[in-house]
Amino acid sequence: MILDATAGNRTMWYIKDIEGIIYIDRTTELERKPTIFCSNEQTPFSDNMFDTIFYDPPHTWGNKTDFHSYPRRTEEY
Repeated sequence: MILDATAGNRTMWYIKDIEGIIYIDRTTELERKPTIFCSNEQTPFSDNMFDTIFYDPPHTWGNKTDFHSYPRRTEEY
């Protein structure tokens, strides 16, 4: 059994409804509803229930609070 722990609208899947995959997400405003609405931090599943877990956290492009800046290298290589 497979768990997609950050299902969203299932954009990473070519086939959107695959038997044997449980899709979870806590967002209710989705075009494709998850199998179960829940946070991936607290799921209703027991340990070792899944063979594979996909975890692709949401991206917040343009959100300045999530932007990581690294010091600029000033010396020549």
